Amino acid sequence: MMETTPPSAGHPAVDAAGSLAPDLLRGAEEIAEFLYGARSRRRSVYHLAETSQLPVFRLGSQLCALLGHAGLDHGAGEARPVREVR
Repeated sequence: MMETTPPSAGHPAVDAAGSLAPDLLRGAEEIAEFLYGARSRRRSVYHLAETSQLPVFRLGSQLCALLGHAGLDHGAGEARPVREVR
């Protein structure tokens, strides 16, 4: 079996801080903070994900989203309000 090592600094996929994906939001709280400006809105993120209104994927059990997908890239971290479904 071949041993693999994670990319290190100097690899094109790794930024200077050593982050593998700088545009990755990990966890519903981070996604909620980006979208709504409040980590406490994480249930809204789960609802949007469940109703396919937010492009997300899972790393293990953790909900994740990429900023560059489906309108999540608002430039300079400015949150754009998401229409809340009730």
